[in-house]
Amino acid sequence: MFSLLNRILSKDNLRRAYDRVVGNRGSSGVDGVGVDDLAGYLREHWSRIEAEIRAGTY
Repeated sequence: MFSLLNRILSKDNLRRAYDRVVGNRGSSGVDGVGVDDLAGYLREHWSRIEAEIRAGTY
């Protein structure tokens, strides 16, 4: 499972996912962050989000 999580959280996979969301003009999620604010939000909060995903608390 750890290997799968590493693949999911790899920079390449996350970049592809981000590009698809932005390209599709995805809607806000439960956190209310819109596509236009996503890059800044991720820069500011990514280390916490990743830690929570890895801990199973996100």
